[in-house]
Amino acid sequence: MPFADCFQEFHEIGIDAHTHLRRHHPLQDAEALFRVCSGRDAFRFFDRCAWPGDRFADAFVKVPGRRIKGFSRKTIIHGLPPGNPSGRSGSRCEPPGDDGGKGSVLKKERNMDRSGLSCGGGGEKECAPGRILTPPLLYRAALQGAFGKRIEFSRGSITDALFVYLDGAPEPESMTGVSLHFRNRPLVCLTKAWQEQMETQFPEAAVYRRFMMKPSGRFTIPENTEIPAGCRLTGMDEAAFERHPFAHGEHYSCWSAFQAEGSGAVVYDGGEIVASTSSFLSLNGEIELDVSTKESHRGKKLATACIARMLRDCMERGILVHWDAQNDVSRHLAVKFGFEEETEYPVYRLPSEDRNGYGYTDLIVPPTNS
Repeated sequence: MPFADCFQEFHEIGIDAHTHLRRHHPLQDAEALFRVCSGRDAFRFFDRCAWPGDRFADAFVKVPGRRIKGFSRKTIIHGLPPGNPSGRSGSRCEPPGDDGGKGSVLKKERNMDRSGLSCGGGGEKECAPGRILTPPLLYRAALQGAFGKRIEFSRGSITDALFVYLDGAPEPESMTGVSLHFRNRPLVCLTKAWQEQMETQFPEAAVYRRFMMKPSGRFTIPENTEIPAGCRLTGMDEAAFERHPFAHGEHYSCWSAFQAEGSGAVVYDGGEIVASTSSFLSLNGEIELDVSTKESHRGKKLATACIARMLRDCMERGILVHWDAQNDVSRHLAVKFGFEEETEYPVYRLPSEDRNGYGYTDLIVPPTNS
C-alpha cells in the first residue's frame, strides 16, 4: 500500500498502519507524511513510531508551508512536540513545548537543574521536592492489574501505565530495559535512587516538569462558567461517550462501566464536540481527570465550564479526583477549582536511538485496558 494511502487510513487501521509504515517504508517517506496530514498529526505519528528526531526534522523542513508555532528542528530532535499539541490541560503525558514560558521544559540556561528544582537567583520561587511522594493513581491501578503492565526485577520495577514509572532500586537489567524499550516515553522516577541514576547514565535526556495536585473531593466552583452563544454544555451521556472525544472514555469497557464509575462533560458547537473533560480511568471511587479543547475553540473558557460540570457531579457522588497538571496553565486551572499543589516533579524523555539500520527504535504501544 502506498505511504499516503496507508496514512490516510490510520484512524481506521489504528496501530496496524503504524506497524506497516515502520516496517515497509523507508524513513525518507517522512517527507510524504507532511504532505498528507497536518504537522501536529505528523508529530504524533512520528512519536508513536519512534522515528529519530534528526531525520524527521530534516523531512519537516523540506516541505513548504509546514510551519507550526513552537515547532522547531531543535524541539523535534529532542522529542518534544510543539506547545501542547493535544490541547489537553489534564493528566495526559505529552511533554509541553518551549513556548516562551507557558511550557515547562527544564533547561539549564533557565536556571533550573536537571532534578526540576530551581537553582536560586533571579528571584525564582523555590520548587517543591523534585520527586513524587504519593503513588499516582495510574501507578496504583497498574499494581492492582487494572491498567498497564508491570515488570519486576530483584530490587525494583518498571511500570508502564501511560507514564513509565521507575520504582525501587535501578539494576543493570532494568537500566538496559529502559534504554532499549522505553525511549521517547515519559519516564517518572519514584525513588531517589532511580532519579540519581537517570541523571548519571542518561545526561542526554530531555527533562520537563509536571505538577501533582493533592487529590480532592471538595471543590471551588467558579460562579461564572458561561459559554459562548451557539455552544451547548452537557454531561457525558451515552451518545458523547460512544464518540470518545479526544480519546476520552477509551479506558472503560463500556458505557455502563463509565456511568457507574466515571464522570465527564462535553461542549457542543453545533453537532461537533469541541471541548471535553472526563475521568481517564477509575479505581475504587477515585478518578484521574483529563480535559481537552479543540484548538480553534481555545480561549473561550470551555474547559472551565466542562470541569465545573464534572466536578459538581463528582462532589455529589463522593468521587475523589486526581489532577496531574502537565504545565503551568493546567496547574493554575486546578488551583482555580480549589486543588492544592502537592509536588513539582521532573519527567525524563530519552531521545530515539538508531540501532537497526533503518533509524527506528522499538515500537512501544501505550497500554490499553482491554
